[in-house]
Amino acid sequence: MVPAESVTDISPAALPHREPLTYAFGGPVCTATVKQYPRDFVVVERLPFEADGEGHHWLVEIEKTDLNTLDMLDAVARRFNVARKSMGYSGLKDRFAVTRQFITLPSGTITQQALESAADEHWKVIGVSAHRRKLRVGSHRQNAFEITLRQVPQEETVRDALEQRLKNIKGTGVPNYFGPQRFGNDGSNLRKARQMFEQQRKLPRQQHRFAVSAARSWLFNAVLERRVQLNNWNALVQGEAVNLDGSSSWFAHSRLGPADAVRFFEFDLHPSGPMWGAGESPATDLALQIESDAIEAFDSFTQGLAQLGLKQERRALRQHVRDLTWMFENDTLTLRFALNKGGFATSVLRELVSGDGLML
Repeated sequence: MVPAESVTDISPAALPHREPLTYAFGGPVCTATVKQYPRDFVVVERLPFEADGEGHHWLVEIEKTDLNTLDMLDAVARRFNVARKSMGYSGLKDRFAVTRQFITLPSGTITQQALESAADEHWKVIGVSAHRRKLRVGSHRQNAFEITLRQVPQEETVRDALEQRLKNIKGTGVPNYFGPQRFGNDGSNLRKARQMFEQQRKLPRQQHRFAVSAARSWLFNAVLERRVQLNNWNALVQGEAVNLDGSSSWFAHSRLGPADAVRFFEFDLHPSGPMWGAGESPATDLALQIESDAIEAFDSFTQGLAQLGLKQERRALRQHVRDLTWMFENDTLTLRFALNKGGFATSVLRELVSGDGLML
């Protein structure tokens, strides 16, 4: 059973950003300040394809500062007098940050020259290419990060501990927790999910989507936290639904062969947890028992999600922190790394530091 004080109470005081989820490496090494300035948190979206070079859409790379993705899309739509629904994007990016991401706009009434010169105080166009298809949510492959932590203690013992922790993360990965952004300000998305499922309350379309996402994410985090507590979040247990890196594809643990141990070590295969929906979990044996124990307190969520017709999906329990490098300079620590889409940089930072700018 998951400890009651950990995940069973979803009142505001016990939400993930108020009551930290279990750490993989024993807790933060020190305090630091994150996001003192937007430039301290740089995110660059990576697509798995190049622009087609022709078609009825513009594939546009936008750099935005201190602006969330949806507000940026609204601003661009107003600038070019296009319908918001005709635009496409792949992922939602942080507001208090400098981020680069791709969007698509219909090319019928907008010239490339007009796009290339477009900018205001919060966003500017970096590149424009013709493209055949409207960009869909989830089209990107990875996000690359450059994060500056400030007011990091300069004592040699602290630096040594941070170095060792970073080496552990580079070699092991981190628990692939959903970050507090998924649950809304003060857990608002999660409380709306409770209203929707427990009180049969209908929500506007976007609120409905955010509430459903929060409920699925909460269940996943509950399972992952239990695996962290059991110290097998980074191992394949009996009955595992084994996840293929960078995808939602999975196969049964029984299909593993001797060579798959190397694939696991190289982060090509991962243990997985549920993104809840209708039907039975593909996990069996010990993996299924852990999942069942972790989520049994959330019947309203599991039943409500199943009734919506969502299918059972899987998500990796560990996150490979790709190309991780770091540099100390005076009281700052600069990190560079990449995560698969859906990964949260806070899941990396929380294993290193605590303090201002982190909602963990």
